[in-house]
Amino acid sequence: MTSTRDRKAKLHHAIMLLELKQEDDFELLKHEARATTEYFKPSNMISRTVDNLKQDTKVRGNLKETLVSIAIGFATKRLMIGKSNSFIKAIIGYFIQHTTSKLVKNKMTDE
Repeated sequence: MTSTRDRKAKLHHAIMLLELKQEDDFELLKHEARATTEYFKPSNMISRTVDNLKQDTKVRGNLKETLVSIAIGFATKRLMIGKSNSFIKAIIGYFIQHTTSKLVKNKMTDE
């Protein structure tokens, strides 16, 4: 009879240990789920991307060149074509904007 009691006590003890481990694992899983949710929030993803862009000087230089070339292309289009409802003028304006932007970008990268 003692051996049966001992086996029952050992089994009960093993079950308790497994239940405690299961509770700990569940808490860890909940913590990981919260951390993953926080990591993939759009606002956090945007801030990480902006921080990475701030640190990478090559990307910053390329970004500045691109923004300047687009702005100059847009300004050139506005000066030459203006606001027009004509479809042909709009196409010519986009062509001028694209060409000017490309020329400015090439000129900036050459220097």
